[in-house]
Amino acid sequence: MNTQGILVLLVIAAHAAASDAETAVQWTSPTEQPATDGAELLALGRLQFSDGETGLWLGTTTDNWRRVGRSWERWPDGLESGAGIRDALLAPGPDGTTHWWLATEQGLLISDDDRNWRPAIEPDSWLADHAPQALHLSQDQAGRPVVWLGTDQGLIRNREGAWHTVAARSDGFHGGPIKRMIGIDVQNRHQVWVAGPRGLSMESAGHWHRPARDCLRDHVVNDIHDIVHPQGDRIAVATDQALFLIDPAEPDACHELISPRIPGQPVVRLGTDRGEQLYLMRHDGIERVRFDPVRRQPRWQWFNHRDGLPAAPEWVGAAGIDDNQILIASRTGLWTPQSDTSTDTEGESINLILRLDGTSQSIAPGEVLDVRETSIPITIQPRGFHRQHVLLYRHTTDHSSEWSQWQTSTSINIDFDGYGGHEVRVEVLNERGAVQGPWEFGFNRTFPIGWIVMIVSVIALLTIAATMVLQMRR
Repeated sequence: MNTQGILVLLVIAAHAAASDAETAVQWTSPTEQPATDGAELLALGRLQFSDGETGLWLGTTTDNWRRVGRSWERWPDGLESGAGIRDALLAPGPDGTTHWWLATEQGLLISDDDRNWRPAIEPDSWLADHAPQALHLSQDQAGRPVVWLGTDQGLIRNREGAWHTVAARSDGFHGGPIKRMIGIDVQNRHQVWVAGPRGLSMESAGHWHRPARDCLRDHVVNDIHDIVHPQGDRIAVATDQALFLIDPAEPDACHELISPRIPGQPVVRLGTDRGEQLYLMRHDGIERVRFDPVRRQPRWQWFNHRDGLPAAPEWVGAAGIDDNQILIASRTGLWTPQSDTSTDTEGESINLILRLDGTSQSIAPGEVLDVRETSIPITIQPRGFHRQHVLLYRHTTDHSSEWSQWQTSTSINIDFDGYGGHEVRVEVLNERGAVQGPWEFGFNRTFPIGWIVMIVSVIALLTIAATMVLQMRR
C-alpha cells in the first residue's frame, strides 16, 4: 500500500476514534447566577419575552428571574414577592391578542405586556382554590386556541375566554393532580399529553386515550418529555420505577429503556440539551443518554456528587441553553456540565488487582496466592480508570455459572470449599453498560502450619509405635 493510502486509513481511524470518544464531565454551578439569597428554586423553563428576546425563566419562593444571553435579571415587573412561577406560556388571551400566562404560587396570572399582571381566574370563581402547576397551548378542530391549565386538583381548559373542567373517565383522562403537559404533531393531528401521579393521558381531535395502558400499569408518572430518536419522535415517560419510550404514532405500546447501572429505580425529572441528549434526574444523581444512530444500544453516562452535583438533590426543572449544553435546577441551585477534554473515559482500559483486607497482600490477574482461611474479605482495586465511582462489580468462584449481583461496593467476601486450588473471576460493568473481563485470580488454600506439624507428629508417633510392635513380635 502506498503512503497516501496509509494516511487515508489513519485519518479514517482517527475520526472513528474521535467520534466514538466521550469526554469526562464535571458539573459546576454557572459563574453567572441569579441572586436568589437562599430562596428555594421552584421551576425552570424557556419563553419568548415581550421585548422579543427568547431565554430562560426561573421561579423561586421569593422572586423570579430571566436569563438572556448569560446575564440574569429579575423578571417580570409587577409581581408580588412570593408569586413564584411554576410554568409560563405565550398564548392568546380572552380577546385573542398575544398574552403571557403565568402559573404561580399565588394563582394563574395574565398580562398583555409581561409587566402589568392581573388574575386570569377571579377570586370568587370556583377555580380559585386550584393551585396552578402546568400550562399548554393547542388548537381545537376548528382552529381556535385552547389554553390548558393543570392544577393540583385536575385539568381545566380555556376556549374563547371560558373555563371548562376535563372530567376523569375510566377509558380516557386519568384525573387527579397534573405535573406536566406537552404537545406533539402526529399525522397532521396535534396530541396533548398529560402526566400526573394517576397516570398518562393523551387527547387528540377531541378524543381521550390512555397510552401504553398495560405497560404503565401500577406506575406513578413523574414527568414526560418529547425527544428526537433515531427512529423518529418519541415521548419519554419517567415513572417511580423506570423510564419508557412511546412512539406517538403507535401510543398503545412502549419500550422500557433500561439503565445498565440502576435498573428499576425512580426517574424524578427529565430534560434535554439542544444536542438531543436526554438527561434522567434521579434521587442521587443524573444519567445522560445519547441515542447513537449507528449503534443499536443507547450510550449512558452517570454523574453524582463525586462529579460536582449536590449529594441529595431535589430536582425541579431543566432547560437546554446551547448546543450540547443544559441547565438543571435543584431546590438549592443551578448546575451545568463542563467537559474535560483532557480525559477520554471511553478509551480507558480497566485493570484490577485484589487486595486481602487487613494484610499487605495483593494479587494480580493470572497469579496464585496461598491462603489458609476458609473465608477471605477482599477489596477490588481498579487501576487506570478516571471515574472509578461509576463502575459496578460482580464475581464468581471455581468456574461456577452463578455470578453475584452487580454492586457498587468494591468489598467482596470469598468462601473456599475445601483445600487446594481455587479460582475467583471478577467482571466490571462500566457506565455505558459494557461488561469488561473476566479477570481470573488463583488461590491455593493450604493446611495451617499447626495442622501440618500435628499431622507429621502423629504420623511419626504411629511409625514409631508400629516399629516397636514389630520388634516386640520378633
